[in-house]
Amino acid sequence: MKLNKILLIFSSLLLFSDANAIEISFSAEDSGNSVSIADDYEATNGIVVSEEAYAEFGLMAMTDNRIVEGAGDMSMIQTMAGSGGYTGQSIVGALASSGRVVNHAYLCPSDLFVYQTANLQGNMISAELNLQNKESYAYTYSVAADGLIDANQFIKTGSVHAFQDTHISAAFGEAESFAENFKENDIQNNAAVTEIWINDGELFSVQNANALSGRAEVSQDATLQALLGASDT
Repeated sequence: MKLNKILLIFSSLLLFSDANAIEISFSAEDSGNSVSIADDYEATNGIVVSEEAYAEFGLMAMTDNRIVEGAGDMSMIQTMAGSGGYTGQSIVGALASSGRVVNHAYLCPSDLFVYQTANLQGNMISAELNLQNKESYAYTYSVAADGLIDANQFIKTGSVHAFQDTHISAAFGEAESFAENFKENDIQNNAAVTEIWINDGELFSVQNANALSGRAEVSQDATLQALLGASDT
């Protein structure tokens, strides 16, 4: 039997000059299965957002590609959801900053994969990915004050996995990854966290966080050179 597929392409180009708040959403549904992406942008001073989303029926999948670049202030939240029960987010914030953030997301009703690169410098900058899939949750983030972030991050289902490979050079910087497997009304949640921070220096860190059935795991391989700093797992 030949599978019929319909491909829809949505695209947008946003040019910010003064303070703006813009919301964009993409969604697809077929035979009770659905996927969706919702973007919430607030930005100033020449921030440019380019985004394309491809919805494919028959396979019931969506691919989203986004590039955010420029100089100024920005706050961006992208929320991705599937009818199978997951919700994932990309959150980027920056004040008096410049740089570039690139996202690639692939969504099916029960599966999600998001890859994000953040190359930012400024007064206050941060990049985060998080994912909840039924009873499992994980996040990974990098934040810096008066410095720069060069981070590669991803999240994916199965059950939930978060990863980042980050370099931070700043007056203050922190990288953290967290995983939790929980049940409603269960006070004995399984959770694990790994983190590293610096004052006046730089750090390099590779972090993994996994929320699996009945357990949570994290790992970190890190180095730092700073006036003050520490790492913990």
